Amino acid sequence: MEFVRISPGPREIAKPVSDVNDVTVTITPVSGAEYSFDGETWSDVNVKTGVSVGETVTGYKRYRETDDYNAGSAVSAKETMPKFTVKTPVISPAGGSYTGSVSVAITCASPDAEIYYTTDGSTPGRSCARYTGAFTVSVPATVKAVAIKDGLNDSAVAAVSYTKKSGGGFGGNGGSSGGNENNGGFGGNEEGQGSGGNDRTNPGNGNTTPQPSVTPPTDTTANPGNETEPGTGTTPMNPGNGTTAGPKSAPGSGAGTSAEGIGQPFIKDADGKIGWDVIRAEEEKAEEGSVISVDMNGSTVVPGDIFDSIRGKDITITFDMGNGILWNVDGKSITTDKAGDIDFTVTTGTNAVPVDIVNNAAGKRYSIQISLSYEGEFGFTAVLSIGLGRENAGYTASLYYYKESTGELEFICSDEVAEDGTVSLAFTHASDYVITIDGDGEEESGSLTEPAQPEKQDGDSTKPAEEIPQAGQAWRPWRLIVAGALVIIMGIGIFFVMKKKGDNE
Repeated sequence: MEFVRISPGPREIAKPVSDVNDVTVTITPVSGAEYSFDGETWSDVNVKTGVSVGETVTGYKRYRETDDYNAGSAVSAKETMPKFTVKTPVISPAGGSYTGSVSVAITCASPDAEIYYTTDGSTPGRSCARYTGAFTVSVPATVKAVAIKDGLNDSAVAAVSYTKKSGGGFGGNGGSSGGNENNGGFGGNEEGQGSGGNDRTNPGNGNTTPQPSVTPPTDTTANPGNETEPGTGTTPMNPGNGTTAGPKSAPGSGAGTSAEGIGQPFIKDADGKIGWDVIRAEEEKAEEGSVISVDMNGSTVVPGDIFDSIRGKDITITFDMGNGILWNVDGKSITTDKAGDIDFTVTTGTNAVPVDIVNNAAGKRYSIQISLSYEGEFGFTAVLSIGLGRENAGYTASLYYYKESTGELEFICSDEVAEDGTVSLAFTHASDYVITIDGDGEEESGSLTEPAQPEKQDGDSTKPAEEIPQAGQAWRPWRLIVAGALVIIMGIGIFFVMKKKGDNE
């Protein structure tokens, strides 16, 4: 009989935040066993309802008494029902470039949660400003917020950055904002006053009303601007030939400027498709079987409605986090009714799992610890692609979840390391993990205790004891094959010896 396992564990509860007193726990059933939740009262019932979040439950299991045997020794397991986590706050408007000041509003989907925020980029907490309504910040500014509710885990920290939008002449790029000396202009101020470029094409005429950042059109024949006919400042075009973007130039203001902006995710290979609203719209019109590739561009948190938009659909969205880390989410794997905001930050080389536990699982094999910033269930399966080095190509990488309450590593999945050194591993929740590399394949680790066998009742010395299979026992047919081959070889040898002896006689 296997070791007692109680469900749900830390990563198995997916109930609404308000439903904090209706958790059901289950002891894994085994044929011939009886169960208890107090160690005294035994029955066939292996389910307990009405358990509260944060409550610790102990489950017991043993073989029941039969006509031939006494009841077996009990084994037990203890599990503390994890607290729910408050939903991550949503800060609006989204980060980007703004002029002057911005009116900021913050919301949280968890009822009765209190929101605390900062505007200087520092980490928020109970000692910070409490949100009571929309407020105004002067750009540049970074707003961070956390939602807190007694009895629950604090939410993840939400953050948005507001940068100052530059105005001014077109400079050397004929665009809507002033550049610096490198891209042909001296830059403009917030009122839109800018000077023309120096020895550049399409210098612009200054005194231009600031225009919103747009993707330059491909047709550069209309009012392109040059040394003899400068641009009029009314239509942004001719993206320019400057070498780098000015510190305050808007997207598209020079050949060295990222058209996607600062910290704004964008769809790869799709000019101008920037920001979560655009990405969400792309999801809604995507056909079955489509793959949407998103460059996170320094961002780490994906809004929950991005997952809601593809739930149940054969649409895959990928999130390129940079540094060779890529997440893939298939819409068909999304099971939650309403997904929360997910922080996909992956930290490698951590040491959250004790060394002796890692060594017990990995032995002399190569291993690496990773931690995910998000806490709790995703509500879907997210496949992480991460580099483990080309030298490990062809080997098997195994993923283990660290169950801190028991000090065990639980095997999750494995995959062969590709030729480029990357491996793809499936995650359903965030926590601390260990990845091991073994050319001989994976094996589960952990200290699982087996219960004692039932004692035979007194007075029955003639009836053979019933054999109960032990965990891990299995018949190995190769032993019989080898033994049979040896018998055949020996028989052939004896036959030839006897035949030779008869010929000699």
